[in-house]
Amino acid sequence: MLMRIRRLSRLVLFADKFVRENLVNIMRPVLFLFAVIVVACSKEKAGKPLPVIAIATPSDNQHYSKGDTVKITGRVTHSVALTEVAVHITDLGTNNEFFHNHFGANNQLVYDYSSWYAVPDNSKASFKIEVEATDSSGTSTSKEIKITLN
Repeated sequence: MLMRIRRLSRLVLFADKFVRENLVNIMRPVLFLFAVIVVACSKEKAGKPLPVIAIATPSDNQHYSKGDTVKITGRVTHSVALTEVAVHITDLGTNNEFFHNHFGANNQLVYDYSSWYAVPDNSKASFKIEVEATDSSGTSTSKEIKITLN
């Protein structure tokens, strides 16, 4: 009986020494598996469908004169309920946003938007018009075009 206890004790000591000396080698596959799971989950999140934004007017690089009215129209579609659509106009020379219009999309899957901007008499610059859409899960995307004013 004493021999069996000694053998068992040696076996436990050997196993303990083996685990301590090889812990890094044992944990390496576990850490690799964990990293694979984390990356796979982040790819699923990044793979969410995005709202589709169409800008009907104005066309990209369209030219406007002083006193004109810029009519911004289009449609946003999505497979998830839309909560907000926003239109922003930014002066590309100063990077100053001077016009924004936010619309509550009321959880619709299709939302038509329209905004008007009167070109001031003293404007001469290039501008970015950006349309941004956000869905009920917080996913958002944007689309932009450029216009010039003389």
